[in-house]
Amino acid sequence: MAEAARQEKLAAARKKLKKFQGKTTKPISSLLPNPALETLQTAIETSNSTNYSQIEPPPESNLATEVSIIDDSSSSKSSISSTESIRQISLQLNGLMSETHNFINGAIDVEPSNSSSELEKRNLELAASIEKHAQTNEHTLSQNRELKNQNSKLRQDLQKQREEIEERHFKELGSLKEQLQVHIQTIGILVAEKTELQSSLNQSQQSAKQKAAEAEEFQGRLKASRQRVVDIEKDLASTQTTSQQFEKSSKEFSNEVDRLKIEIYKTNKRMDELQQENSELSEKLNTRHVQSQSLQEQLESTKSSLAMAELRLQQLSGSDENKQFWEELSEEKIQLEKKVNQMKDTIRKLSQERDSVCEQHQLFAQQINHQMQNLSEKFLSVNEEKSALANEKLMLTNRINSLENEITELNKQLYKNPVENEETDRLQSMLLMAEDEKLRLQEQHDRDVLDNAHLSRLTEELDRKIEELESRLVDTKDDDAERKQLLEVLESDKVAASRAVTQNRELKKQLEELQNGFIVMSNNKLELVEKLESEQHIAKELSERLTQQEDELKELRLQLENRDREHNSTEINKQMYQQQQLVDRVRHYEAQSHLTELLQRELSQTQDRLNVLTTQNSELRTLLTQQGQQRIVANGKNTDDKDSSRKDDMMASLSASVCQLEMERDALLTQLGQQQGQREVFRAQLKEMKDNNLHQVNSEDGKTVSSSEYENMKDVLSRLEERFKKTMQEIAVLSDQKQELEHLVTQLQGETDTIGEYIALYQVQRGVMKQKSLEKDEYIADLARDREDMKTKLAKLQELVMRLLYERQQYSNGGQSVQHPPGKAIPSSESDLALKMTALNDADSLPNWADLDDDFNEINPLVGKEQKVVQNANVENNKDTTAKKIMDLISEIGSSSSIEKHGADNFHPCPVCSGKLMIV
Repeated sequence: MAEAARQEKLAAARKKLKKFQGKTTKPISSLLPNPALETLQTAIETSNSTNYSQIEPPPESNLATEVSIIDDSSSSKSSISSTESIRQISLQLNGLMSETHNFINGAIDVEPSNSSSELEKRNLELAASIEKHAQTNEHTLSQNRELKNQNSKLRQDLQKQREEIEERHFKELGSLKEQLQVHIQTIGILVAEKTELQSSLNQSQQSAKQKAAEAEEFQGRLKASRQRVVDIEKDLASTQTTSQQFEKSSKEFSNEVDRLKIEIYKTNKRMDELQQENSELSEKLNTRHVQSQSLQEQLESTKSSLAMAELRLQQLSGSDENKQFWEELSEEKIQLEKKVNQMKDTIRKLSQERDSVCEQHQLFAQQINHQMQNLSEKFLSVNEEKSALANEKLMLTNRINSLENEITELNKQLYKNPVENEETDRLQSMLLMAEDEKLRLQEQHDRDVLDNAHLSRLTEELDRKIEELESRLVDTKDDDAERKQLLEVLESDKVAASRAVTQNRELKKQLEELQNGFIVMSNNKLELVEKLESEQHIAKELSERLTQQEDELKELRLQLENRDREHNSTEINKQMYQQQQLVDRVRHYEAQSHLTELLQRELSQTQDRLNVLTTQNSELRTLLTQQGQQRIVANGKNTDDKDSSRKDDMMASLSASVCQLEMERDALLTQLGQQQGQREVFRAQLKEMKDNNLHQVNSEDGKTVSSSEYENMKDVLSRLEERFKKTMQEIAVLSDQKQELEHLVTQLQGETDTIGEYIALYQVQRGVMKQKSLEKDEYIADLARDREDMKTKLAKLQELVMRLLYERQQYSNGGQSVQHPPGKAIPSSESDLALKMTALNDADSLPNWADLDDDFNEINPLVGKEQKVVQNANVENNKDTTAKKIMDLISEIGSSSSIEKHGADNFHPCPVCSGKLMIV
């Protein structure tokens, strides 16, 4: 209501404005300046754009959604509510109206003031709002028209849908009528099929007579097929024997392959161990060569130092004590020379042992080559046997395929000939057995193919390993040549070392070390030789066992061939026995003749049932026709929904009854087919029984004549029994042989376990050897330490000798101080002595002793003069102290207990050596 009142007020304001504009000659806008008008217009446009879009109410209820959309778009832009904007506009309009009235009446003077400008602004705002209202009205009118058009379209759609629904109903009624007609037609078709079935019964009775004649022909074919089946059984037995032989041969090949693998593994281990030992020996030889070179250098240095020491001692000491000291040194030298000769003898013995070990190694390498050649020849023979077995497999598979084809042909003939008796069941079971055997042979064939592939891979691996072993042998030969060179170098080094042993006791200790090392090496080599001999002995035993097993396998093959022959003879006797069984079965068929009468009774009962079912079928058809007529009448009278539902129910019941009738018809047809087949079977059996009776009569007539044949049959049966007993005995013997072979296999497994234990023992001994080598390295380190101690002691000895020389020089200076002035000849010798002391203190400057000999030769005359002049007790005491120190150092050097203790603790005696143990 408020909005309607506002609209009325706006319309009245518009009318008054139009009247005012018509009366006034000068518009109000001419009184206002241009910028003021422009600002008024912009303000009115903004206010109207924000507020007046909400003033218009929806003209109809159908436009509610569109108005709500417009309100949402305007509310997002405006910040002031619609009610407040309408109230402000109404106040402005009321003010304008009152001012216009006052202006018209002359109450307000027209002045170029603020009031006139405000009035002009308001007028402009009102004009803009009126224009906008007109636009909104036009918009609402256009929307109204669109909604009316939509309404008319919707009404047209409703009419179309109603027409379509009616058409569908008419179509469904027509389809239902057509279904009724189809059901009626199906009932007529069923009646026609019944008549056809009756005619087919008559025809089947006629055809049964024809098939009886055909059954006789099929019986003859059955006999031929039985003979074929017997032949097939023979072929299957032969294939079984060949397959068993093939399995045994494949097992033998697998055992041989495993044995060869073990042998190759052992040879590889031996080669690896020998290579490791060779590498260790070469490393030890290199270290000993380096040590010998260093010892030679040390010996040369010690020789020069000892020569200088001897010269000095000869120059300095002329007393009896020095003579005794030199005599002791000469005796020790003689003893050392004897020891050196003994060590040379031991070195010669060790070199001879080394040569023998090298020869043994070469012989072992030759044996390995010979074994590898034998293995390659065995592999070639295995490959040839494998190819022969593959050819046999192909022959067997072709034979099996031909047998399968014959079996399928026999199956087809049997399916064409539906005679159900125990003979056909037996044949089918035999066929199933043959198929099972075929599948088993196929699986065995696949396994053999896999084994052949595995064997080919093994041969490739063995060839590769043989090549590697050949390359290793070449490397070992090269290593032997290098060893010989190293041994020659060592011999030359040992000769040089033996010359230097007389001059130095350190070499004695190192020779003891070498002796211990050679003892250890000899022990190790002897152990290796013993192991090689034991392994060769084991290999010989294994080869002998293999030859024995091969002989046994040949004997087993001969026995199997004899058994195959006997088996063929038993199969011939089996055929005779089967013929006797056929005679017994004919008698059994005579006992089943009374079954035919029962079957004829069942046939008459089934015919009565068929007649009853035909009457029921005719009654149902009459009922269906009556119901169809009633439905047509009901469809003409009633067109309501209830009648249509009843029609649907009736149609469903009719369709269900029709389906039941069809199912019953199918069941009756199957029963008729089964009964016809049974009838034919019984007729064929009756004919067979008649024929068999005739044969029996003939045989009974002939028995009086063929008494000799009867005795022959008894002889054949007795022979069969004897052969059966023989075969059972042979089977028992074979089982015993099998047990013996299993026992041999267990023994071989135990021997393989012992071989593994030997390998474990070898690894343990190798660990012990490694421990010994580590102890040896520690011993060498201790020797190096002792050597450093010796160097320090030698340096001290040199210092003491220089001190003694210096003291004697001082003594000579003190004796000649009366005759010579200071600063002549002697100071120069003192400075030279100081320089020589510094040179001797340095360890690196010791090898150049030849330069010092001249200086000492210069000192010698001074020393001789001093010995003649000096008689001072203090100087002699100093000389005695230094001499005692020198002797103490020499005794310490001679009795160094560190190496001797190590030698006693770490001594490993030779297991081969004999005699008294000498510690040098």
